[in-house]
Amino acid sequence: AKDLAGPIYWSSKNCTLKAIISPYASQDSLKGTELAGIPLLKGAAAWRQHFGKPGNDDIFDLCVHYDIINQLVAELGTIEAQNIVLPKPVALAAAPLRALLNLQKKYTMNMAVASQWHYSKITRQLATSARQIKKKIAKVEIVFSQQYSREQLQHYTPSTALLPHILQILYSSGLHMLAPGHVRIEKATATTLKLAYEKTKDQTPIEISLDMQSPKKERIITIYTSDVADPILVADFLAVFKDGKGVAWPSITYKGKKKIIKENNLQVMLDSILNGFSDKASYKNVLTLQTYVPIAQHQVYLETMIRKKKSKN
Repeated sequence: AKDLAGPIYWSSKNCTLKAIISPYASQDSLKGTELAGIPLLKGAAAWRQHFGKPGNDDIFDLCVHYDIINQLVAELGTIEAQNIVLPKPVALAAAPLRALLNLQKKYTMNMAVASQWHYSKITRQLATSARQIKKKIAKVEIVFSQQYSREQLQHYTPSTALLPHILQILYSSGLHMLAPGHVRIEKATATTLKLAYEKTKDQTPIEISLDMQSPKKERIITIYTSDVADPILVADFLAVFKDGKGVAWPSITYKGKKKIIKENNLQVMLDSILNGFSDKASYKNVLTLQTYVPIAQHQVYLETMIRKKKSKN
């Protein structure tokens, strides 16, 4: 919230950053950031007391871990909040996912899921290229890795830190529609996850490797076809920003030609969500909770398999 979403909201011409809700943060922790001086409130009830009933143009972005989403949505529902931005994953089990959907229905909330790859140019380019070679695709390899700090490893697993990004890319690009079945969990530890979607009549084999202790930061999707040994497509989803400016950009190398994609997809995502909540005509472009449900259900399905794998280990 402090390092990514907050500064984008703060600099956006489409909104005013009204308040920060956190029972733990202090103004001292915000010193030297764009968020310094913004009202800091302890909870949803304090927001209602400070500002009154939330209006149609008030948006609450939940920059939290999945396990307290439902608690916060319920609290926001009691103060009649209407527009919610959810983190991903939204749930790792079926019961919390059903509860979240019931909360949305109970409070008639608009809910968007903060999944930047849904809005990204590189995902659209991957989808276009993959469609052109769909019948020839022999294998897809996906490697997402980086060195997480000890503190980060206390709060994140491969399922929560990396897998949601991959599932969004697979679904949005059409490489996999995330139907259950024909998937193996090959390795599952606190810091690594390897899984493989098996080849079927309608599905290309996909191998996924996630590593949270790798010294090399990678976000690579490689596609092989049946007619050549070398990859026909390599999509590098890694972008690097320093002081708010891009110093490395995602790229797609397709049939030997490399295309750099200069885009701050977090900015694009948040602008799309802001426009969607403020303009009904633009809401169709937002990744809503309803349109995210197939991805959320597949994550729940995989998480069940991952837990079984870990218990066997």
